[in-house]
Amino acid sequence: PFSQQVLKEYEGKNELEKFSIFGISDFADNSPQQNRIYNFDGYNPLEITRHAKYVDAMAKNTQLVDLAGIKYIPCEFIASRIVRFDKQENVCINDKYFPRAFFVDSFEIANNEAIALERITQVNLRETAIIEGELPTQDLKLSKERGNINVIDFHPGYWKLETTTNTPQLLVFVQTNYPGWQATIDGKETPINQTDYLFQSIFVPAGTHEAVFVFHSPKLMTGAIITGITLALLAIFSLMTMIGWLLSRRFQVFPEL
Repeated sequence: PFSQQVLKEYEGKNELEKFSIFGISDFADNSPQQNRIYNFDGYNPLEITRHAKYVDAMAKNTQLVDLAGIKYIPCEFIASRIVRFDKQENVCINDKYFPRAFFVDSFEIANNEAIALERITQVNLRETAIIEGELPTQDLKLSKERGNINVIDFHPGYWKLETTTNTPQLLVFVQTNYPGWQATIDGKETPINQTDYLFQSIFVPAGTHEAVFVFHSPKLMTGAIITGITLALLAIFSLMTMIGWLLSRRFQVFPEL
């Protein structure tokens, strides 16, 4: 029933507005992935250390629940701040969640991971992004005129967005910056910034442009090749075993052969 409710809510929203769920007991397995429901729990074997640290910080700061795009979350997880949320039995409802991609007015530079994790609990993340490391364009100044973002195409591991702005902007993409993500603007590769500790961002120029985020994992490809070779060898071994068994049966029936 909860899955049906979420999917019903999804019908009236575009992809950038679709929310995530987190820690819902009804989804203790991988059924959210099967039903195409965004689940901030993710798929545990692919969880990175930053995700776990973000979740710990999220329990103490509900703005991080907003940033993660989470609408439904167990009330006990945020017990000290439950007053902000409506309730549906033991599940809290957060209607202030951020969209999947958005522009910000400004950004700060964090010299390391620890500072970034601290700063995301101290600033208004809907207006200011925290970026780790050095930027290729240090003197870039953003405008409060944010512009528009539209989804052109998407599927797992691939998002094509159209951005329209009058000034250069920083586009925050609320997708875990797992190794292997790449971004392009109008077909040209552009750096992905480690943003708000866990997520991604890119700088987009003024005007109308196509921004594409795509996941390419060399390790995943290597694993797929190894798996394919292994399956092929198993198929050959099984075929040879079957041929051997058939030949042995034939010699049993016709020993003179």
